[in-house]
This record gives sequence, structure tokens and C-alpha cells, in this order.
Amino acid sequence: METYALPYDPEIPLICMDEQLIQLLDDSRPPAPMKPGQVRRVDYEYVRKGSCSVFLFTEPLFGWRRVQASERRTKVDWALQMKEVLEADFPDAKKVRPAVCLC
Repeated sequence: METYALPYDPEIPLICMDEQLIQLLDDSRPPAPMKPGQVRRVDYEYVRKGSCSVFLFTEPLFGWRRVQASERRTKVDWALQMKEVLEADFPDAKKVRPAVCLC
């Protein structure tokens, strides 16, 4: 927690990273149309449409974040995400402080 209390330093940004596999779902049947006095009726069954991986990066002391989805989650995908953070988002950083994501 001491890390988050430090002042923002643009030369040493605090980078939090999280990744998650997400199921992509679709309705098995279209929802029934709403009628006056009734709530929308949705069937609980679904059709699985695959999955994707979501990468989340934040710099909480600066108030910055970036979220990107990809078709898969491999070591190469992770490395490309990190490369983009370091080269595109924080190109002038001398060092990056990694942190546990509290999001």
C-alpha cells in the first residue's frame, strides 16, 4: 500500500496489469417483446460464441488506463501488450514500477 501513497513520477510510472479470459455468449432465442406493464423477458439459455482475453493496464497515480481485447492469451500476446505500454504509452520512462492491480 505504501507504493500507492508515493507521488506520481513520470520517469518511474506505477503500472498495474490484469488479464482475464471472457466467455462470449449470445441468446439462444430472441427476447420476448415488452408489453405495457411487463418487464422484458429473457431466456436463461445461451449459445457459447467462443472467448477472448481482456488486458487491462492502469497507472493509478496519473489516472491513466488502457483496455484491449484479443482473440487469445499467449505469452506472445502478453509480451506485445507490454511492449505497447512501454514504447507507446510511456516511452520516456526510465523505469517502470510494477504493482498488483487493485481494480
